[in-house]
Amino acid sequence: MPVPSAIYAAIVNSVINAVADLPPSSPEAAMIALSRAFPADSKLGELTPPVQRELQINGSTLYASPGLQLRGPNNLILMPGAIQGAVPVRYQLDLMGNVHRIWILTAAEVAAAKSQ
Repeated sequence: MPVPSAIYAAIVNSVINAVADLPPSSPEAAMIALSRAFPADSKLGELTPPVQRELQINGSTLYASPGLQLRGPNNLILMPGAIQGAVPVRYQLDLMGNVHRIWILTAAEVAAAKSQ
């Protein structure tokens, strides 16, 4: 038995009205949702754009581990080529001394890290 198109239109209309009636989210709520906890052994630094496996953090040359994870301020994984300028980061080394994880920090995370 086919469903009349009027029923489809009523369902779509009710969904659109329900979404339109939602209150706008505040920027503070978005920042609370994005707050991240960093490992205790992570270090604060400034990363310049990487070249191949070489990373310049705080003026020191470090090497990327084979499984390097680079996460942006929104916690999504980035490709190293996405970094265009110096950025504040938290980074973690593996047992061999290579950089294993990097988190690009927001201004609020930098302020919180410097106050500790």
